[in-house]
Amino acid sequence: MHNSVKSNELELKCVSSETAVWSEIKLNGHDNLIVGVVYRSPSSTDDENEQFINMITSIVNMRSSHLMIMGDFNYAGID
Repeated sequence: MHNSVKSNELELKCVSSETAVWSEIKLNGHDNLIVGVVYRSPSSTDDENEQFINMITSIVNMRSSHLMIMGDFNYAGID
């Protein structure tokens, strides 16, 4: 394991730990990478979809130098 990798879990008020996990990884200089693993249920309600969009918007607004979002979006037709 490489000891120079520094990361912190990001906790967002708008999301439960059951739908997403976010981490910020410090890179060289002032660069940082935010990594998110998300899950969106295929039976999400309109309210849950809005919360999901608000979560993504909150992360994007953090303006990290690098951003990676992955997971199961359960969005029909985007395979």
